[in-house]
Amino acid sequence: MNALVLNHCAHNKGDRAVLFFVVRELAGAGVKEIAVSCNERRFYPAAWRVGGTLVSCVPGGWNAEMGERRSRLPHIRERIKGHVYRRLWWRLVAHLIVTGKLVRPGFLPLDRRYASALKSAGLVIGTGGHHLSSEIGWDGVCPNSFDMAAAVLSGKRVGLWSQTVGPFRFRDVRNRDLVRALLSRVECLYVRDTESVVEVERLGGPVKLFKTYESVLGLSDTFGAIRVQRRERPILGVAIYSAQARTTEAHAHYTGAIAEAVRHAIGTGWQVWFFPMEMRGSPVDDRPCIRDIVSAIPSELCQVWDDDVDTRTHLRKVAECDAFIGHKTHSTIFALLTGTPLLAIAYHRKTRDFMKQYRLEEFCIDECDLTGERLCAAFDRLRAALNGVAQQEWRTTQQLGAAVRRDFRDMISRLGALGAPALADLEAVR
Repeated sequence: MNALVLNHCAHNKGDRAVLFFVVRELAGAGVKEIAVSCNERRFYPAAWRVGGTLVSCVPGGWNAEMGERRSRLPHIRERIKGHVYRRLWWRLVAHLIVTGKLVRPGFLPLDRRYASALKSAGLVIGTGGHHLSSEIGWDGVCPNSFDMAAAVLSGKRVGLWSQTVGPFRFRDVRNRDLVRALLSRVECLYVRDTESVVEVERLGGPVKLFKTYESVLGLSDTFGAIRVQRRERPILGVAIYSAQARTTEAHAHYTGAIAEAVRHAIGTGWQVWFFPMEMRGSPVDDRPCIRDIVSAIPSELCQVWDDDVDTRTHLRKVAECDAFIGHKTHSTIFALLTGTPLLAIAYHRKTRDFMKQYRLEEFCIDECDLTGERLCAAFDRLRAALNGVAQQEWRTTQQLGAAVRRDFRDMISRLGALGAPALADLEAVR
């Protein structure tokens, strides 16, 4: 059986960890070939193997391929293509989705490589993440939802795995109907946070909705036992979030708040490691922002882990930290997974929901309330509770990780992956 994994964001290290989990589970379930729809294929080899499973990347159906922008022409071309897809092809797709039609993949304006992968796929899985929202695309209309719709219209049984859905602020009622119909026509929708349940129920429609947890926690069986010898100075890991546009004043406020917390940590005897969460050269590379912060902290105790390492190595480095300040979503997940005491900054309500799952809401600061003073005070509270927090994270990760693996197994069964080994057999192949 072949599988198609939709909507992978190759430059994001958190999404790469999600793909690591999904591919591992599919390979263990006996899937022989996996195609991954990805519009930044330059960050991966042309093909690679996981055990006996061949994995390769294909462009998304929209084919908004993003390369290194050495000139403005490719960027302009993609803007024009995006405008055409949104204004022309989406209206056709929306009509077909809402009216319950099925069509041959060749009828739709799909990239031929995506269409070929879709045609041969026995399983189609939308990877976990924040892919259906007005924050990602206008009214939820974007290349991610287009690929999902194309798969549904082609008659494939589509599972959306470990998603955050919403928030939606529809400016066009037709797009609300489209998203509602799309979610109603997928075989199953697994959401990773409580607020997504609320969003889906608000949309209405007969959605096959299931609650799960964040995909990467499913790696607890591989990374859960990591514990390392501590250094003479305790280590504070830091991961920022710079994807959203900020005014000059907002940027200065943000970098100043993080720098103040880092200086405070160094003043109390800690050393600090910064962890970029985007691949070098990506459109939203967070290194420039990190450099702005580090330049305000002239200290040899401040270090940037600049290498684009694989998921396993990244997690091991996070596990070496004695505490962590995380803003980017998966930086918080990496800390929780490895039992590293976490102070989370929530730019989206999903982060607060994740901290609630761990009963650690007191160590979560909403981005709108972020100041250097609040960060320093929260860090001091975390320092006073390191052992208790680490144990709480450790216990919860083991429970949630086991649930994630069971839920993924349940999903591929719902999608008709017949003949997959039992869960006990799947554990045995690792």
